[in-house]
Amino acid sequence: MGLIRNQSGQILVILATTLLFGGATVAVGVMTTGQTAKEITKKIKNLEMDEDRQDEALRLIKQWKKDGKAFWKADQKNMKKLFKLMKKYETTPGELDELVAAQDRNADENDRILLDNRFALKEQMTKEQWDAVFDQ
Repeated sequence: MGLIRNQSGQILVILATTLLFGGATVAVGVMTTGQTAKEITKKIKNLEMDEDRQDEALRLIKQWKKDGKAFWKADQKNMKKLFKLMKKYETTPGELDELVAAQDRNADENDRILLDNRFALKEQMTKEQWDAVFDQ
């Protein structure tokens, strides 16, 4: 019985670490391209493109950054709750399951927003402009 409890504890530590560092990979401002919002914004400003499309592209990057911050904040809040519960002897698997499910929902929503913004940004740019911004 002690071995099973010990392994369960190790699994929780691995889970918490994965959630913590998994969330860190979307550190605020870094788009899935490895560039910061500031770097992408600078490149878009330097493009020769229709002013309205450029304004919309810049607005989308600003929104992308805002959404990333909101995700990061919610992610960190859930992680604090998870670590607090993991320390408590009385914590039940159901309590941890609820937090992990909330974390999954948050990540799914962030992924959906990220993809929606990515395709909205793509609509504002030609292939050549996109390639210039994302170093293709």
